[in-house]
Amino acid sequence: MRFTVELLLNENTIPKDKNRIILSLLKNVIESYDEEIYRDMYIDNKTKRKNMTFSIYMKNAKFLRDTIEIPDKRIILNISSSDLELAITIYNSFMLSKNKEIKLKDGLIIIPTKIQMKKKEIISDNYILVRTLSPICIRDHNGNNKDTWYYSLDETKGKEIFLRNLRYQLLEEFGETRKIDIDNLRFEVLENKNIKIKYYDIVIPSNKAILKLSGKPYLLEYMLDSGILNLKSSGFGMLERL
Repeated sequence: MRFTVELLLNENTIPKDKNRIILSLLKNVIESYDEEIYRDMYIDNKTKRKNMTFSIYMKNAKFLRDTIEIPDKRIILNISSSDLELAITIYNSFMLSKNKEIKLKDGLIIIPTKIQMKKKEIISDNYILVRTLSPICIRDHNGNNKDTWYYSLDETKGKEIFLRNLRYQLLEEFGETRKIDIDNLRFEVLENKNIKIKYYDIVIPSNKAILKLSGKPYLLEYMLDSGILNLKSSGFGMLERL
C-alpha cells in the first residue's frame, strides 16, 4: 500500500535532519490515533524491523549548511508498506490529523492536508527497473557503532554487502522455505550517485541509484512495497518502478 500526504509548514526553513522531522511527525499522528499501537511500535518493540519506508519531495529546495530552505513551505511525503495493517494504521492516523496543526520541536508546525492513495504495482515479470525515491543505506554493522561502516554501490564491497543485507532481510520476512528464491536474487547498478544524509547526530553516506532487480515476482513486489536495506523505516531505501 502506497500513499502521499501533502504537508504545509509554518516556516520556509527546516533543519537539515529532515528524516528526524518526519519520524517525529509519524510518531505524533500515530500516538494521537492509538496510544497502544504507538507504544507497541516505538517503545515496547522499537528495535523491531518495520516493513515500511518513506521519502519526501520538496520543490525548489535549497540545501544549506545546517538547514533546508523550502520556498513554498510545502513537503510531499510518500509512504509505502507491504504490511497492510501497518499501512492502514498510518493512513488512518494522517486522516485523523488532517488539517490539524502538529507542533514539533524548534517551533516547527506541520499541517497534513491532501492525502492520496496510489495504485498498487503488481509485478508479473522476473525483473524490474527501479529508481530510489529515498537514498539506499548500505551498512555493515557488527553490534556496536565503532564497528559500523557505510559503503557505496560504486564499490565491490558495497555491492557484496547490498546483496548480503537484502537476502538477510528477505529471509527474515519469508523464512528458509524461500531460501532458494532469495539466493537467486540478482541486481545491476545502472546509475549511482553518492550523497550524504544527516540523520540525528551523524552523517550517513548513501546512494541515489537506478537499479535492475531480478528475481521472483513476489520478492520484487515486496521490495517495491516495503523498501530495501538498512534504516528503511527511517526514510531510506524507498523505490519507484520505472
